[in-house]
Amino acid sequence: MTELRKGNDRIAVGLGHPGKQDLAEIAKDGFRAVVNLRHHDEEGQPLQPDQEGEQVRSLGMDYVHIPISCESLNRSVVDRFRDSVADLPGRVMVHCASGKRSGGLCDDACRVEGEHVRRRSTAKSGGVGRRVGQRRPRGISEKLYR
Repeated sequence: MTELRKGNDRIAVGLGHPGKQDLAEIAKDGFRAVVNLRHHDEEGQPLQPDQEGEQVRSLGMDYVHIPISCESLNRSVVDRFRDSVADLPGRVMVHCASGKRSGGLCDDACRVEGEHVRRRSTAKSGGVGRRVGQRRPRGISEKLYR
């Protein structure tokens, strides 16, 4: 994982998949939970989701694995993600492979938590949407709730 992008004071997007050292740094920085959106069969994972969960828990953080693909996105998946993040304590780091899925879902979760990140998404999250090839930042929920 190369960097974190802040969604709000509680939620951050991890750009890339974290390894053991990244997870230790996240715990040291005060994060209390990690949400992994990658599937078991995705390439380029330094840790498989079950290994990541063990590592995260050994560092005293909570771990949630919600495998999401663009094809599987629907209203119930977005609601499950929102509910999971809302139930987690303290600061939460959410990641996928590139930040596209996690960025869109975090944008939605931040909005639900009372942040108006739509107008500020490029400034506040560092332009996650643009970094992954979108013409302009668009929350995943925008696609679902139009």
